[in-house]
Amino acid sequence: QSALQTQKWLRAQVLRSRILLEADISDTAVSPEDSAQLRDYLGETEAAAAISEIEISLRERQYQRDDLRERIKLTTNRVDSLEQAYQNYEQASASEEERLQRMLTMGDRGLVTADRVSEARNSALAASTRLLTVGSDIYEAKAELQRLKEELTRLDDVFRSNVLSDKRRFSQQLSEVTAQVDSLRLLLLTGSESDTTTLELLVHRGTGDKELTTQASLGDLVYPGDVVEVILRTPDTN
Repeated sequence: QSALQTQKWLRAQVLRSRILLEADISDTAVSPEDSAQLRDYLGETEAAAAISEIEISLRERQYQRDDLRERIKLTTNRVDSLEQAYQNYEQASASEEERLQRMLTMGDRGLVTADRVSEARNSALAASTRLLTVGSDIYEAKAELQRLKEELTRLDDVFRSNVLSDKRRFSQQLSEVTAQVDSLRLLLLTGSESDTTTLELLVHRGTGDKELTTQASLGDLVYPGDVVEVILRTPDTN
């Protein structure tokens, strides 16, 4: 009975992993069919807790995705605005540079005062500085945008990787417990037979291009790909 309870619990964990893996991005609730299956495995109280845990995980993933997508949208808009500002400052900087060159030429001819030339030089320098500043802001905003996009991709990858890891672990444990349950059932079966009934277990295991057959005992560990042959011998059989 203990092994059967463990088997049901592990089946629920494998089902939980499957629900999370197959859930769509917009899904935040466990389907009625899966909820019923969890209740069959765990009972009402534990199933309710498991369903709540699954739905919290789905909502948390959706919240993180929505947050990142909103930040990506805002950063994209910032990049667009900065690029438009860069174009404007680029034109202004070119205009101020042309004005400075005119003032320098006129200053050489004595047509403008030194103060006017200095003013033109300062304006050209300010425009050039603004252009460089906006260019730096664009670089930083694009780097942030790329980081956010990578984080969004990584969020899905990490979520799936963690769930797959859990699924593999619980599936392996389920296989071991299922083998234990089958062995215990065989033990009960042989115990109900006459004392002359014998049980023989053979394990056929592939090794390279050959097959190795060995004697086994109840409780021995088997591996994926192994074929277990169970032979019950009674007085009426060979």
